[in-house]
Amino acid sequence: MSRLTFVQYITPEQRQHVDACVRAYGYAQVDRVKEDLAGAGIKASRSAIFRHAQRLKIKDAETQLSGQQTLITLVAVGTGQCSFAVTDQSLADVLEALKTTCEACSIQTFPMQK
Repeated sequence: MSRLTFVQYITPEQRQHVDACVRAYGYAQVDRVKEDLAGAGIKASRSAIFRHAQRLKIKDAETQLSGQQTLITLVAVGTGQCSFAVTDQSLADVLEALKTTCEACSIQTFPMQK
């Protein structure tokens, strides 16, 4: 069983404040988020805020999808930097376009379970 995250220990109102603050700082600027939260009486480590921001960014991106859109998540393995893209193309079309465009690239897909 995994450990609880800091947002699971706070009230729903505090959680709303945390989420709003993370979004206001563009899912980044962890130090500013931490200062803002401390001002509201919410204690959290930089790493906990960073992990929460990454999860929230993904959740928000998925929530914005509608219909048959495809969410593309790109992760730079060396740095851990994440980027997201949304397209109306199907997943199969996106994968085919990647393979066609970058024939020399090694492309691996990892299906995720819901």
